[in-house]
Amino acid sequence: MPARKSSPSKAKKSPAKKAGSRARSRSRSRSTVQSTTRVTRSRSRSSARTPIPAVEDVSLAKPKTKRASSKSPARVKTPPRIQPVVETPSPKVTRRIQEQTVYRVTRSSVTATGDAAKLKVTSKVTSDVTDSAVAAGTGPGHLGGLLVVFTIVLTYYLAMACSKKQCELFKLPPCDQKWQTFFNLEVMGVSLAFYAAVFFLAMIPIGTVVQGQPLKDGSRLDYRCNGWLTLIAAGAAFGYAVSSGCPMDYVAKHYLQFVSASVIISLIFALEVFMCGRKAPANQRCPGSNGTFLNDFWMGRELNPRCSSFDVKQVVFRSGMIAWMMVDWMYLAAQFKADQKVQPALALVVLFHTLYVVMTVKNEQFWFSTADFRNEGIGFLSVWACLSLFPFIFSLQARFLYLYPKESMTNPYALAAVFILNAVGLVFYIGSNWQKSEFRKNPYNPDLSHLSSIPTAAGKRIICSGWWGIVRRPNYLGDLIMAVAWSLPCGCSYALPYFYPVYLISLLIAKVIADEKSCHQRYGDAWVKYTEAVPYKLIPYVF
Repeated sequence: MPARKSSPSKAKKSPAKKAGSRARSRSRSRSTVQSTTRVTRSRSRSSARTPIPAVEDVSLAKPKTKRASSKSPARVKTPPRIQPVVETPSPKVTRRIQEQTVYRVTRSSVTATGDAAKLKVTSKVTSDVTDSAVAAGTGPGHLGGLLVVFTIVLTYYLAMACSKKQCELFKLPPCDQKWQTFFNLEVMGVSLAFYAAVFFLAMIPIGTVVQGQPLKDGSRLDYRCNGWLTLIAAGAAFGYAVSSGCPMDYVAKHYLQFVSASVIISLIFALEVFMCGRKAPANQRCPGSNGTFLNDFWMGRELNPRCSSFDVKQVVFRSGMIAWMMVDWMYLAAQFKADQKVQPALALVVLFHTLYVVMTVKNEQFWFSTADFRNEGIGFLSVWACLSLFPFIFSLQARFLYLYPKESMTNPYALAAVFILNAVGLVFYIGSNWQKSEFRKNPYNPDLSHLSSIPTAAGKRIICSGWWGIVRRPNYLGDLIMAVAWSLPCGCSYALPYFYPVYLISLLIAKVIADEKSCHQRYGDAWVKYTEAVPYKLIPYVF
């Protein structure tokens, strides 16, 4: 069969048809490009309408990147930051560290206008983690618990060591197993009533209001000095008790029960102050606080706790001093009621203690400038010292002379010498505290113009003459002289009456060493000049 011949039109295209096909292909390509361009522009407009989050710091904003031509830019994932593996503290410890802040006054300048001096403090508040905060949870918490137990045991040991059966310091006292010997509800009620009365009298708006020393943030607290009102009330109450025939040997008969009441009140009060101090701001924290319960319960958590219109530290200190004086008066009245006479040695010791308490409470504004008041909080240590140590341990000389009158000093010349010795110590104590307090209030006071002083880099001045030119701690020296004078009328047959001066000198030596280190760091070269001008720390030609 013959093959079909193809037509010329299908076998080969003409040049005209080829040109038309190329034109249609170019048109389709052009339309495709245009549609792609429209889509790209539409996406770019939509992305431009999306709000850009605000950047707080312009310097930290990222530079603009080039816009993609066909697709939206892909999100770049930031690689995770590689951190070193460290042992992180627990959340509780972390919270304690964050709570510990120290507010420091970094600049201070003293400018004087005429006779009046003005203190201008430019403060810069900075927060820093203290060394104790870093050691939160590993600080002296367990040590604080041991010290609480030790102080309670020491109180009972000394109270039981001096009794009618024996009065030996280095011999275990006899212990009565009956709990009634140590606790009595009536005695607890009397103790609570006394301390409640002192706190109530402190709230009466009578007395001079003075300002304390500048705090870490530059502010000052107001203190109402109405301790003399409590002294008058205590004297009136004692006189009424004597005239109404109240048993003057009540304290002597219930001595251990009063000691137990003071320890229980100290524990409860210290716990209450600790709980209230948890809400204290960081700039009111005690320097010794590290966040652990036992440490803060022992040292105190809040530096200056306030209640109503009075300072808690001030009133607790006042309560202990007046309780000490009234316990001595009870021993004196009890001996007179029993023997119809009073031993001169006991009368002299009670007089010494009364003068010390009256001068301290009357001039309690001097206490506000001491390092103890400015740097120590109120924990079980300070509460126990005021409510237990002052009235029942510092009065051991009066208790000894009441129980053992035959052992007392009877030589009138020796008693006169002891009286002069106590007077010298009292003058040292009152005079040095007055000079320091007035000088800190106004270094340019005309009454202190005769005193020499050394300027410091912090804008303050160090007294290097007067009482503070004899030794560096003349107030401590006065305390020590009086402590010896209080014990000498008890004779030399027993060691227990001399516990207080031995305890005091060991405490003062430790405090002097700590103060020397602190003052050297604080004043630098000025303190070196002061040590050269006044070489003796506590006792002239000895230490």
